[in-house]
Amino acid sequence: MAKIVHFSSVHPTFENRIFHKQCAGLARHGHEVILLSPHETAEVVDGVSIVPVFRPASRLARFTLTACDIVRRALAAKADLYHFHDPELIPAGLFLRLCGRRVIYDVHEDLPRQIMHKEWIPGVLKPAVAAVVGLCESVACRMMSALVVAEPVTARRFRGARRIAMIQNFPRLEDFGLVDQFVPLNERPADVVYIGAITRARGAREMVQAIARVPPILRARLLLGGSIDDELLQELQRLDGWKSTDYLGVLSRSQVLSVLNRSRIGLVVLHPTPKYLEAWPTKLFEYMMMKMPVIASNFPLWQEIVENAECGFTVDPTDPAAIAELITRLLSDAQAAAALGEHGANCVVEKYNWSVEEQKLLELYRAVLAP
Repeated sequence: MAKIVHFSSVHPTFENRIFHKQCAGLARHGHEVILLSPHETAEVVDGVSIVPVFRPASRLARFTLTACDIVRRALAAKADLYHFHDPELIPAGLFLRLCGRRVIYDVHEDLPRQIMHKEWIPGVLKPAVAAVVGLCESVACRMMSALVVAEPVTARRFRGARRIAMIQNFPRLEDFGLVDQFVPLNERPADVVYIGAITRARGAREMVQAIARVPPILRARLLLGGSIDDELLQELQRLDGWKSTDYLGVLSRSQVLSVLNRSRIGLVVLHPTPKYLEAWPTKLFEYMMMKMPVIASNFPLWQEIVENAECGFTVDPTDPAAIAELITRLLSDAQAAAALGEHGANCVVEKYNWSVEEQKLLELYRAVLAP
């Protein structure tokens, strides 16, 4: 078994993909796993040794002081393999490569597209910054031992990489066991749920506007769980649909599953921006896992997933009236909604689950660690 160090300066310590799926999964397979993260205290959770690194007070401090502390602790660990998760840590990854270490870069998102949505970069500079950063990332990735990518669109950017594996962020089947008692769909309240970062581009306004258009007799409520900035929250609170909306704040993993277990419909109505058009939305598959019919944006990829799984409907995400019409339709026909939910859950069990992806990750590690 190998000694493996994962490190991140951006993601929360217990981020689902990094900690629960990758680190804890590797520990269950007998590997010694260390996670370097801006955590409060050193502790061992689910077999993973969490080692705190410098907690930054600013973006600049994160780029410099935190990154340097991560490199120092990574070298001190003398691991067989290093696996990092943030573009800003590419210099740290390159330094470890120069020191003769095996290093995997986990590309969570398409960086050039992500830059186009960074509010702190002036709009006129975004195309140039995205092009330069994308080129630098591509060159650096050729020097890594291997790449992990989460989506096909990202994989296409790195065809020249030494070794690449597409590990998609599908739900863990074990999460079914975290639900104390599964509630049949027709016994749940008429709650419509969205879990994730709450932004305009993710359809926040349209969801609140849509719930206002659902007939009051259905007693529908919109549940929103995730981070949101104060300006947008105040904007949503001024909409008519807010009186039928419950903002739940940022939720733990167990709280997310509890909310999904009491909801009737899952929403994932992101806007058609380049960042989202070819993304594989994790929440879509989590809704399916919890036997909920879904209402998703009518992007070609998402439409194909939903239609093949027969698990719900797609819609123009910028049309609150169309979203409301589908919510009304699903809440008015409990039997049809339950059938769609069952189809989605079966599809996750057969195809869209982490156990399949975990085997790809283990195989990549074996290849990288081979003499």
